[in-house]
Amino acid sequence: MIVRIPTQYNQHRADSGRLSSGLDPSDADKKKQKVQQLQNVPRKIRDMFVPEPGFTFVGADYDAIEWCTMVWYGTKLPGSLGFHLDLLKRFRNKEIDPHKFLAKFIYSCEESQVTKRQREVAKPYTYGYWENPISVGRRVGHLDTVAKQIGIAHEQAFRMKEIRAWMLETVKKQKYAQTPLGYRRWFWEWKPKPEEVFAHFGSGAAADLIKWMLLRLTEKYPYE
Repeated sequence: MIVRIPTQYNQHRADSGRLSSGLDPSDADKKKQKVQQLQNVPRKIRDMFVPEPGFTFVGADYDAIEWCTMVWYGTKLPGSLGFHLDLLKRFRNKEIDPHKFLAKFIYSCEESQVTKRQREVAKPYTYGYWENPISVGRRVGHLDTVAKQIGIAHEQAFRMKEIRAWMLETVKKQKYAQTPLGYRRWFWEWKPKPEEVFAHFGSGAAADLIKWMLLRLTEKYPYE
């Protein structure tokens, strides 16, 4: 049996500028349509998809793109003393894995000794740069005391406290957060939610890069 699963991409649905897949809530015909969120389809099911004749599926992913983006901001701050630049260089040279690197500080061991289970414990905190560690911990089922200790290890490993402080101060002054490629999200509130500010600088920059890449691909391989 062949089933057609339609979707619809929206560029302006998410405040961070990320592309989203699904029905735009402003669509007048939304009651008549059922549009699947492709990113929510289980991988085992997606492996069963086949392209129409003449087309090819292409899958791509960025390795720790939002973590890299946050660390990149650190290279631009006064007082970094090359710490974040060194992290990026080591990551680019495949000398560190961000999750294992964090686990090293959590479990006080060498990175080479980090187990698969320990890496999985660290992973949500590596990507949870925009959340309070206790919020991350509650989401994954950790006690607050455990999450707090992992938060301390996160700061020791990545030194993002000053990066987050700079982001909040920037938004407080200019009322918007701007990605390196120029996408702005305005924050008119007197005290915007910190997690939304951090997420825009990280997720927004990742979205910009992905859309930039798609445009370059379209130029090189035009749709006919």
